[in-house]
Amino acid sequence: MTYFDLASPIVTPKKLECAVFSWASGGLNNACPLTQIAHNWTTAPVLTAGSDGLTLPAGYYMVTAYVYASRSGSSNCEFQLFVSSVSVGVAGSTDVYNNVAHTDQADAEFSVSSSDTLELKITGVESSIPSITTNSRLVVWRIAS
Repeated sequence: MTYFDLASPIVTPKKLECAVFSWASGGLNNACPLTQIAHNWTTAPVLTAGSDGLTLPAGYYMVTAYVYASRSGSSNCEFQLFVSSVSVGVAGSTDVYNNVAHTDQADAEFSVSSSDTLELKITGVESSIPSITTNSRLVVWRIAS
């Protein structure tokens, strides 16, 4: 897909890009490790040195993180997206209804003017952190500048 900046007098095509990562628990208030699954970015996404953050080039972003957790009792957690160590968007959390796992996703949209780092952190725990499975995803949509 190609998108255009309608605010500009010069029509410049923009490309919608997507990158998908799995994530695991990094512990309370620590960045969660990411593993890249797929992307269609013009330049491949770059994980930080510890693979617990994503270096974002300039662009407009919409990000969704959802969790697939194996939990027992009241082992619930809340998770939040951070850009340059500042929380963005709406936090997500684990939830269980009638012993069936459900997820509430964390969502954010923001612009990056030069370069920033995106992290996902578990920010709250009820009883204990549930077992985060490899089906948990971080999806990063980007319209390149």
